[in-house]
Amino acid sequence: MKNKLSTGSRLTLIATAAVYSGVPTVVGSAFVVPLTDASAGEEFAADWKGEFEFTKGDSAPTQLAIAYWDGSDVTSDPGVEGAENRKIGVFTMAAVANDTHASVLLPGEIE
Repeated sequence: MKNKLSTGSRLTLIATAAVYSGVPTVVGSAFVVPLTDASAGEEFAADWKGEFEFTKGDSAPTQLAIAYWDGSDVTSDPGVEGAENRKIGVFTMAAVANDTHASVLLPGEIE
């Protein structure tokens, strides 16, 4: 096959603002995890599919519960009307409220 560009889990993007390796960010309409640091306007590699560990807020998700991004942490809380959190995937393991991290499977879908 001569037209395949990538496996689909890794993208090369242009940073719209500074990005940092391992710190989730939104570029356009995609939620991604940068592999490298980059300043605004620079290219960077990012994953948007796969299982990742993120910092978690005080929610207590069950296994395979929908995972949301509140702008700084993952949560099982969808937010409130007008201030909804971004749906990003599912929790791969249950977590209790005082856990500081949680594992999330990103399906690589556009919200």
